[in-house]
Amino acid sequence: MRSGWYNNRMNDIDLTRFIPYLLHRTDFLTLRNFEHNLKEQNVTLFEWRILACLVYYKQIRFGELAKSTAIEPPTMARVLADMEKRDLVRRVSSEEDKRARVVMPTDQGEQLAREIIPKALAHEEALLKGFTEDEVHLLQRFLDRLYKNMIHME
Repeated sequence: MRSGWYNNRMNDIDLTRFIPYLLHRTDFLTLRNFEHNLKEQNVTLFEWRILACLVYYKQIRFGELAKSTAIEPPTMARVLADMEKRDLVRRVSSEEDKRARVVMPTDQGEQLAREIIPKALAHEEALLKGFTEDEVHLLQRFLDRLYKNMIHME
């Protein structure tokens, strides 16, 4: 499965081409540059991820929310408790399974997320400056494939 380009690199790491390094570096700057928008709204990055997922899914089980946001369950529980105190989310029993809990945004949480979404989209647009629509779709497909590869490694 290893192609020639990979075998030629086995004893060296060129950080200008090493994908994990490039992904981390890009992720770090992307988040750092966006966090000032969140600070203006008094929202943490974890809270934003949660609100964005809740606006998208409307309601979601705790475990699925943790996976979707890439937030560890103990951290998720703490962040959700803080968000409940601020009336941004609520946790209720699932209609399908009363033992399960689902998380949903409150009206205030949804309104806050909708105030941030245009800033998030503008940030994405700036990030993708110079990319064609086809390149953006290709990048999305590649990132999705990388993500699925990592899920299978767990």
